[in-house]
Amino acid sequence: MAAGLLKSVNRKNELHKDSMENPHYQILKLEHTNYRNRLSKLIIETEKLYLQNYMQKQASSSKALWSYVNNICNNDYSKSQTAVQQLEKNGQMLEQEEEIVHSFKVFFSGVGQEYADKIEQPDEYK
Repeated sequence: MAAGLLKSVNRKNELHKDSMENPHYQILKLEHTNYRNRLSKLIIETEKLYLQNYMQKQASSSKALWSYVNNICNNDYSKSQTAVQQLEKNGQMLEQEEEIVHSFKVFFSGVGQEYADKIEQPDEYK
């Protein structure tokens, strides 16, 4: 965070503390609220500008760009964190990767039709 923004955040925190210590002093509360709102807008605009500049710099490298997007979204697609180790199906524990994959495939390929069949159709569509 930029030094100026950090000073502004500290000032906002001081105003909040002062307004909490003096709850009947409405001017302090109003000053804090206005300062907080202006600072929030400034932080959002600064972040947008930073992201735009970064995207322009990385426009030629799609790998670096997607790496950054995943970093922002906090996506970590490592297999050790996302792989299902065991799956219980009909009271039976599946541990083989092929069996687990097949179970997911069967479930997700049929679940849509299963729920669609449960929806009652109006007479005009039958």
